[in-house]
Amino acid sequence: MESSIKTKDMVHLAVEASPNGMILTNKQGHILLVNKTTEALFGYQREELIDQPIDILIPERHRENHPQLLQTYFNDPKARPMGLGLNLFGLHKSGKEIPIEIGLNPIQADEDIYVLAAIVDIRKQKHAEEMMHLAVEASPNGMIMADAKGIIVLVNSATESMFGYSRDELMGHELDKLIPQRFRARHPVLREEYLKHPKTRPMGQGRELFGLHKAGHEFPVEIGLNPIETSHGLLVLASVINITERHHAEEMVSLAVEASPNGMVMVNRDGAIIMVNTTAETLFGYARSELIGQPIEILVPSRFRKLHPELRMNYLYSPKARAMGHGRDLYGLHKNGTEFPVEIGLTPIKMKSGMSILASIVDITERKAQEGQLRSALHEKDVLLAEVHHRVKNNLQIIDSLLGMQSDQVFDGKALEILTESQNRVRSMALIHQTLYESRDFSSVDIYDVIPSLVDNLCYSYTLDATQINVEMNIVKAQLPIDISIPLGLIINELCSNAIKHAFPDNLEGTIQICFKDMGNGQYQLSVTDDGIGIPESFDIEASSSLGLLLIQHLSEQLNGNLVINRAKPTRFELTFPVDA
Repeated sequence: MESSIKTKDMVHLAVEASPNGMILTNKQGHILLVNKTTEALFGYQREELIDQPIDILIPERHRENHPQLLQTYFNDPKARPMGLGLNLFGLHKSGKEIPIEIGLNPIQADEDIYVLAAIVDIRKQKHAEEMMHLAVEASPNGMIMADAKGIIVLVNSATESMFGYSRDELMGHELDKLIPQRFRARHPVLREEYLKHPKTRPMGQGRELFGLHKAGHEFPVEIGLNPIETSHGLLVLASVINITERHHAEEMVSLAVEASPNGMVMVNRDGAIIMVNTTAETLFGYARSELIGQPIEILVPSRFRKLHPELRMNYLYSPKARAMGHGRDLYGLHKNGTEFPVEIGLTPIKMKSGMSILASIVDITERKAQEGQLRSALHEKDVLLAEVHHRVKNNLQIIDSLLGMQSDQVFDGKALEILTESQNRVRSMALIHQTLYESRDFSSVDIYDVIPSLVDNLCYSYTLDATQINVEMNIVKAQLPIDISIPLGLIINELCSNAIKHAFPDNLEGTIQICFKDMGNGQYQLSVTDDGIGIPESFDIEASSSLGLLLIQHLSEQLNGNLVINRAKPTRFELTFPVDA
């Protein structure tokens, strides 16, 4: 007796501790026992449920059938789920319905039979299922779920559109309905093989797959398989993509490759040729059948073959459309053993079998001959330009000499100053032409070489005392075109001349700093700074009639530059201007 009592106590404890709702009822459907989970699930206190009919927890629409279902269960009481295949709901005290699952277990006690119902709240599960259904329905791909026997249990709108069937025409039917006749016999075997080792993967890897439309025509597809474990067993969700357009695009690519005026050769990642066009056959002297399957090195001269596999693998590490062998001369090898110069463009092509490389090959034999002729013509042009710059420099030097001779005949201080300034401007232009002539690069000059020479010339012209005025320079190397170098040289001439003449009166000592910087993004900056007396407040720069200042302003505009003047000590002229690459 004591043992029986202990057993009952243990049962009560087990029921109370269950994470599921537990309800014990008699044959009449009256509630005899509930646990805490049941109270929480339905919103009732225990005393509100004991001795009440179970109908209190059943939605109104299901109550009429429940007594008959209860009687049917007690006619053959056994452990089983309730309402198999039906959606079951409980009724909360608030009036809201709750999706649930119920397991029934008969209990024999006191020569009578009772039923213990285990109730599981499946709201989260239902929500997850709804989310999955919404995601499947919203997918732009066809989504088909089938059971282990190949029976369709779920499709989405995209599947209806893709295959031409309504949902009702597919649900409950075999997948074979969507598979072309010639593949159906093999399909059950493939399905069984997949179910032995279910995992997310593409279907029919390496094979062409086709779907069958309701109208009877086939269309190419790609299919991804995803196993899903459910309470009803293993299901397989297939994502189906109609690749008709892609097939069409691939056909168009093949036609374009074949029609290309360039030689087109495609190789796989191992370097084996998988496609060539007619132009490539003509270019290398081989028939297509002689090239397909051969290593690409068959078209590479012997002296380059050793390095070629390594270069190919390096390309595959970072594949992108680009020219091959940038900066190197490339050659192809004809079937007859002769070499010819080529240009090659590489394009990575992602295919189902892996990454391939499409090479566009151009025979540049004629271009090389034309380049030789052009180089000869350019050499003749360089000789001519050198002569032009030499003569311009000589003519400017003649003008400089004439101005110097004129200066010897002038005794008026102001006129002599004007002639000296003119001489310096002519010398700055002559210096740039001299630099161009000596550099043999007639498109640009290195300002690093020009500025010190300009400053030295000015120091000599004005007999600058280095112990009185110190000149410091910080110049970067920069190649500037002649149409920028000449106005820039004149600006430097004017700024340095002004500093030498006006910044240090009465033997005042000081420093002139000349800086030329690369500011990045095609911007350069020239600054001339002195720590002399500064520009007087009474001197109006904008209204000044000084030829030097007018030249600085006009030349700055010519350079599309921004000129900033700091008139206080230290005086600073700063010009920032662009140089097109």
